[in-house]
Amino acid sequence: MLSEGIWTHLGAEQDAYFTVDSIGTPFAGGGLNTGLRDLARFSEMLRNNGRFDGQQIVPQAVVDDIRRGGDKQIFAKAGYDLLKGWSYRSMWWVTDKEGGAFMARGVHGQRIYVDPKAEMVSVRYASHPVASNSANDPVTLPAFDALAAYLSKLPLSTAYEEEIPMITTTTHAIEGRQITAYLDIVSAESVQGINVIRDVFAGMRDFFGGRSQTLERALKEARIQATDEIKERARALQADAVVGLDFEISMPSGKGGMVVVFVTGTAVKLN
Repeated sequence: MLSEGIWTHLGAEQDAYFTVDSIGTPFAGGGLNTGLRDLARFSEMLRNNGRFDGQQIVPQAVVDDIRRGGDKQIFAKAGYDLLKGWSYRSMWWVTDKEGGAFMARGVHGQRIYVDPKAEMVSVRYASHPVASNSANDPVTLPAFDALAAYLSKLPLSTAYEEEIPMITTTTHAIEGRQITAYLDIVSAESVQGINVIRDVFAGMRDFFGGRSQTLERALKEARIQATDEIKERARALQADAVVGLDFEISMPSGKGGMVVVFVTGTAVKLN
C-alpha cells in the first residue's frame, strides 16, 4: 500500500525497505530504509501540503492535522528544555516556531526537519554512537533553526543564545578552576552558484571517488569563514575557549545552486 499509494508517485530513485517480523508484519516503531534523496522527496511532499509533482499524494487534511500538533501541557511534563513549547502528534514532533516547523526524529541522529515558511526541508542520516536525541540535539536543533532563519529571514530563536550556568567539578586540566557557563554558537556560510549534482559526482571516477576540486575548495573556504566567525563571537563573549567544533553541510530544498556549511561550537568560560 505504501509503495502503490506514495512511493511510486514520488519519482523515487531507489526502492525502500521495511524491517518485518517473523510473519512479515512491518515493525511499527522504526525499520524504514530509504535513500537520502528519496526521503527528502517524501519530506518535500509534506512541506507542500501532501502534493508532489502536481499530484495530491497525501490528503492535505492529514498534513494539516500533523501541523496542528498535540497537547503542549502533556508534552511539557517530559521536562525536556530543548523542546520547550513543542508537542507530539501522529509520530511527528511539532515545534512552536513561527515557521510552523515539524520533525521526524529517530535514534542515533536520524532527522527530518520540515519548515514550510522557510521553504526548507532538511534530511539527516547519522550514526551517532549515542542513541538518545539528547546527545546531538544541542548541535542539530540550532543548526536547523539557523538555516531556516537564513533562508526566510525570520529572527533567530534566542533559545540557543542564552548563557546556561553549569555546576561542575574542578577541571583536571587547570587545577582550581571551574567551568561557570557555556554558550552554544552556530555560524552558517552559503556557497552560491554551484551545480550540486555535477560537482558532487564529478569526482567519482571510481567507487572510492570524492567531490570535485571546485566544490571541495568552495566548501573549505566556507568552513574557514564560518569557523572564523565562531571564534570572533567567542572573543566578543570573553570566552576562554571554544570546544566541540562540528561541521554540517546542507543543500536547501528549492534553492538550486546553494550549499550551506554550518559550524557549531561551544564557548566556555572558566572562573
